[in-house]
Formats: sequence, structure tokens, C-alpha cells
Amino acid sequence: MDKTLEATIAALEDRRVAAMVASDAAELDALADDALIYNHSNGLEDTKASYVANVAKGTFNYTKITRDGARMVQHGDTVFVTGKANIEALLADKVLKVRIMYTVSYAKKPDGWKWVQWQATPLPAA
Repeated sequence: MDKTLEATIAALEDRRVAAMVASDAAELDALADDALIYNHSNGLEDTKASYVANVAKGTFNYTKITRDGARMVQHGDTVFVTGKANIEALLADKVLKVRIMYTVSYAKKPDGWKWVQWQATPLPAA
């Protein structure tokens, strides 16, 4: 993959994670394609509209996200990023800590690269 594209996607990933931790629904809305499919590690699925709304109202209150081992693969106008992450969040006033393997996808659109997909799978506790 071209180093410029790799840097572009890495910057988008950094923006996405920062927006999640900051509960910045406007930034997440800007990063995501209208057709975003967001599959949580518990098997639930969100659309862009439902995910952004849940972030805005505090249903998803991420407090810390750390990532490691990310790899990128380009297939035409789509880039797939896979890696592992530790996510801490407050859900209904309870602290949730999960370790996941994830795939996040970006597609080249007329207005630039957009976040189009998220899939998370829980990993056993370390």
C-alpha cells in the first residue's frame, strides 16, 4: 500500500478513536459514511444514525481505547484495518473493560475516505 494512503488511513483511525473517547458525535458523523454498519463485540448492530445518536446521548461512553498490532490492506477503493484493542467504557454506570480483535473499513468516496464498517470480536481476558 502507498505510504501516503497508509498515513491518511492512520490519521482517520486516530480521529475516530479520539472522537469515540471524547463522545464527539459530530466528528463521528463526519467520518462515517451514511451506510456505516457497526457490529459490536456483543453481537448488536448499529447503523450510522443509531451509533452516532447513542454516542451523543451517552449510551456509549468510552473512557479509554488503546490499540495494538494494526495492519492495513488495500483492495481497490477500500482499506481494511485489523488489530486488537482494549476498550473501557461506562455503560449504565458500570465500568466495562473488553479486549477485542477488530476490523474497520474505509472506502474512497467522492468526498474522500469514509468509515464504512466496524466488526469487533471479544478476546479472552489476558
